[in-house]
Amino acid sequence: MKAVWLRTNNPEREVWRYLSLFSNKSYIDKLVKEKAKDQIVSCVRQATEFYSLSKSASILTKPILLYYGMQRLAKALIFLKNPDVNVNDLRNHGLSGAGISDKIDEFLRSKIQKTRRGIFNEFCRLTTRNYALLKRIVYTEQDYHSVVNWIHECNIEDFLNATEFNVRDLFSLVPELFDLFDFLKMEDNLLISCTSLSIRERPNGKLDHLLKVEKKIDLDLLKRKFPNIGKYAEFNEESNEFRIVSRLTDELMIPNPLVQSETKDLFLISSTNDSTRMSDINVHYVLMFFLCYVTRYKAPLFQRIMESDKMSGLIEKFIEVSETKFPKLILDELTGQYITFELLG
Repeated sequence: MKAVWLRTNNPEREVWRYLSLFSNKSYIDKLVKEKAKDQIVSCVRQATEFYSLSKSASILTKPILLYYGMQRLAKALIFLKNPDVNVNDLRNHGLSGAGISDKIDEFLRSKIQKTRRGIFNEFCRLTTRNYALLKRIVYTEQDYHSVVNWIHECNIEDFLNATEFNVRDLFSLVPELFDLFDFLKMEDNLLISCTSLSIRERPNGKLDHLLKVEKKIDLDLLKRKFPNIGKYAEFNEESNEFRIVSRLTDELMIPNPLVQSETKDLFLISSTNDSTRMSDINVHYVLMFFLCYVTRYKAPLFQRIMESDKMSGLIEKFIEVSETKFPKLILDELTGQYITFELLG
């Protein structure tokens, strides 16, 4: 996958401009078999309308519109990548919220089950990767250098065998919620912030890795969860808040798995539990299904939740992020390119 830079003052509008190309049969003529074209066109057109309608919806109905918009985008990707898919396998969600409690104090402990067949089963098999835009500073002689950008792929197939997903874990896997989790003093955050991750290539070709993490991180635990970090040199204290580790090697040593926020901040996915090592795109999909289910079938519960300062803030922030990020992640998958935006000055 290669990186593509687009200059714009409105990234969200730009994403939908490119997604709309897939609602045009003439554009996808050479991309997919004939029998899948109508499916892709109709799915993208419906997704566009769902997302458009969500703009004017209140928080009490917005998750329903966004989930069905996401579902249509997911189906478009399925038909593009696997045009011979059995349509009968896409007649249900592939997820179930049947076990969700009506008690507000059990909301974050809810679990979403994965069913044997359905849209999610097909979708998650095609979307097991996180993509991170990384940079390598290449020094040629003296202080002269250039910057090489590349897309680092983190394949996270573990969750394909999971049968259920914990809602609290899913929220903690959204990198854009990391600071909010910390502010609300919520425990069990499954992400570790990479305050700095840089790679410098020296004139002799050696790669100098620099990794900076918060000092409070248990280093022994970190090395157990990310074995290649153990190949680095010992951690050295840089300040009262951070530790920095470096190593000179002949090969790239990127700790996996990683997830990247919309602002390009990097995070290590620390959990070793299969069900909580998920790709970013699937975290968004399952969480929005959960919120859609609650708003549809447990409206009084959702009303009470949105009156709770802690949970309402978490939900509102997630919806705000997901509304723009999920379509962009889908566009990356549809085009096979990592699209990043450069704001006009």
